[in-house]
Amino acid sequence: MSAGLIRHPAAGCIVEFMQGNTPQTAWVLDAQGDKLRVLLQNRRETPLSASRLLPWSGPQNAPAATKDSAIAELEKHMARRAELTQGLDPLEWWELAQGEMSQAPAEWFAGLAGDDADCDLVAACGHALLACKTHFKFQPPLFEVLDAEKVAKKQEEQEREKSRERLLKQGTALVKALWNSYEQGGTPPTEKDLAALDADVLENVRALIMQRVTGQYAPDDTAWEKITRALPDVPFMGLRLAQAWGLVGPHYNAWADRSGYEMGDEWSKSHAEAIKALTALPEEGELNPAPFISIDSATTRDIDDAFHIAPREGGGWKLTLALACPALHWPFESELDKAVRMRATSLYLPEGVSNMLPQSLGEGHYS
Repeated sequence: MSAGLIRHPAAGCIVEFMQGNTPQTAWVLDAQGDKLRVLLQNRRETPLSASRLLPWSGPQNAPAATKDSAIAELEKHMARRAELTQGLDPLEWWELAQGEMSQAPAEWFAGLAGDDADCDLVAACGHALLACKTHFKFQPPLFEVLDAEKVAKKQEEQEREKSRERLLKQGTALVKALWNSYEQGGTPPTEKDLAALDADVLENVRALIMQRVTGQYAPDDTAWEKITRALPDVPFMGLRLAQAWGLVGPHYNAWADRSGYEMGDEWSKSHAEAIKALTALPEEGELNPAPFISIDSATTRDIDDAFHIAPREGGGWKLTLALACPALHWPFESELDKAVRMRATSLYLPEGVSNMLPQSLGEGHYS
């Protein structure tokens, strides 16, 4: 043993052991072989097996005359160890150990931290190494120095776990606030409220809500059930929350969204120059002066065909058809052409019409 560490603690020795995931510091009151009786800072006495001790027992003091004097000495070492731990950088040790050491005891790292390592510095190094689970693994009595690949995997898993914790805590509060605003007709969370949440939480909650709206979610995904656990079991919960948040309008069409079809005419604004160029082209040929009529309803705006019928001098009828012909000057293979081909059709729904062509062409120039 080095740095004044004790192999077989006796009465008066400072020892440490793990309780849960936290090292506990104690004063040995009595030692009988493997069986110890220790005093904790909270003045509680407890039996302890020597096999549970962390590998940095010490220093060895004389047995305390009173419990108060033992507690005072214990607290002195605890305070020094806490102060020393604050100034340690285990990541720097990890860098230094690469290619040199695959595993080492806490006192080896204490040698990197200071020239004159005592029991308190060794214990402080042990605390720092135990807390740095992404880079070191405690295999008593040694600490394994993880390689870069294992470190990367542990960091990724740690970040995923933190993300899950944030989603559960902040996401639950967000969906509850959205539901209350929907049910009570109140104000949904403001921009200031949303800005106070982590960006990944907002993104994940928005995705979970829209997955429920569109029906595109994994059946075994438990995140939705966890963040909506406090909400009532009502149909179309995802849609209600999406409307409360303003993610979708009152006539949101999930099937159009799933197919990539943008409702309305907003999509055409990015093609304004191409549309302007088409409407500026001169008309070819002479216009037929016949009074053409259409059988479309009075509300129809995209009239693409009409007819005129008149009696012939020798009997019978002359039928003339007028057809809109967007292909006459159409810019094939342009960005506008690709966007129209992607839309493929016009949709006529009770809540409104979404044209395949830009509205200014379908209901205007080519109508």
